[in-house]
Amino acid sequence: MKHIYIKITILLLVLGSFQSNSQTNSIDFTLTSENIKMVGENVTISSTITKTGDVLSWIQNNNGKTDTTSFVISSSSGNWNQDDSLGSVIYSIAIENFQGSFNLLGEDSGVIGTLSLKVSEAETETYIFNINIITYP
Repeated sequence: MKHIYIKITILLLVLGSFQSNSQTNSIDFTLTSENIKMVGENVTISSTITKTGDVLSWIQNNNGKTDTTSFVISSSSGNWNQDDSLGSVIYSIAIENFQGSFNLLGEDSGVIGTLSLKVSEAETETYIFNINIITYP
């Protein structure tokens, strides 16, 4: 009887270690936002943020001009449920010699993305995106 309990315990541990594809921090996505909050001010800039593998790209569309900034993702933590776009994931990112993070927060009230980039020892630039649309490839 003791062997049955041990086998059930091992089975539960193994099954619990597998993470559903719908709840993970390694999914790819595309986010769309119509405005950005920076330096405490809302600015109307259409943005698309894509995560593909270890790359996070921010595509800005402003007055007919497109500018793309790509970051390398070095790590991530948290969980995201793509079935209902709820959860919290933090990506550590870098571009050239600058380090930063992209935080994706999905709640019942909506989805917000926050991009923070340390541009000097004393200064961090922060951009907050109210996400209008989120899609998964």
